[in-house]
Amino acid sequence: MNTNIFTEITNAEYLEEYKLYVVFNDGKHMVVDFHDLLFKHDYPVFVPLRDKKYFSNFKVTDTLEWEDGTIDIAPETVYEMGKPLESDIVAEP
Repeated sequence: MNTNIFTEITNAEYLEEYKLYVVFNDGKHMVVDFHDLLFKHDYPVFVPLRDKKYFSNFKVTDTLEWEDGTIDIAPETVYEMGKPLESDIVAEP
């Protein structure tokens, strides 16, 4: 669980299929698979993201956005969907 007041995405990279590598403001590094969100649920707003080329063309603000914010997924949702990586150790200053 993120103990920061606000959960934010600070970086993300496309991996493959519907998977992204995502870094959060609490230092957690996760792999997030969006396949179930896009295909097992009937959310019309996410239908365009089923196109892998479209899905891979996102931007990071404090969340993930497509089409200049027309489509976005809340960072808290992305955080809950993520699988933490073993190597997400954050060095203390």
